[in-house]
Amino acid sequence: MNYYIYKIVHLETGRYYIGRRESMKSIQNDPYMGSGILIKKAIKKYGKLAFSKLILEVCKDRKSLIEAEQRWIDQTVVDDYLSYNIDLGGRYSSRNSTTNEKISKIIKEKHWTTARREQQSLLCKAKGIVPPSQKGIKRSDETIARLRASQKGKIGTFTGRTHSLETRQFISQHNKHLGKKPPNQTGKRMWNNGIKNTMATDCPGPTWQLGRLQKI
Repeated sequence: MNYYIYKIVHLETGRYYIGRRESMKSIQNDPYMGSGILIKKAIKKYGKLAFSKLILEVCKDRKSLIEAEQRWIDQTVVDDYLSYNIDLGGRYSSRNSTTNEKISKIIKEKHWTTARREQQSLLCKAKGIVPPSQKGIKRSDETIARLRASQKGKIGTFTGRTHSLETRQFISQHNKHLGKKPPNQTGKRMWNNGIKNTMATDCPGPTWQLGRLQKI
């Protein structure tokens, strides 16, 4: 049996998850990527290729593994906005040691808010890493290829579905309240040039064609 402490890191944002592992597989060939609530959601969203796995410490038995996890996952890690961890390490059962109410509160606090984005941006700059918000950041060709590969074959959550009449009426009333016009009343249509999409009343140019570009 192999015992070790690992760290899963999201390559684009620097967000991470630290955990312990007991496995009969060799440490270097163990595909395990963690079972925490937030890290599982992140891997499902971005794909395994968007993350890297580091081995932080190798232990001789389960007792030393629990002690090591306690050292690695302290309150500082749980409070860190970059961390996917929601509970302290060194416990035999995180589920039993933390109530569902507390878990829900921690998860909610780790969701991005405007204040949190500003605070985390300063922390990321101090650490010299890319802030979690990717707005305005140009990804490398290698990163784009990796992200496309991780999303290939996946179907959107709303594909093949339609809004109910009640939902459409609610959206319509909400847009009227905000002074917005539904997309079909703006006179604009979707165009693409094989690289990107844009909304326009008339064709933007000779290389543009009507319709939305389907990204891989």
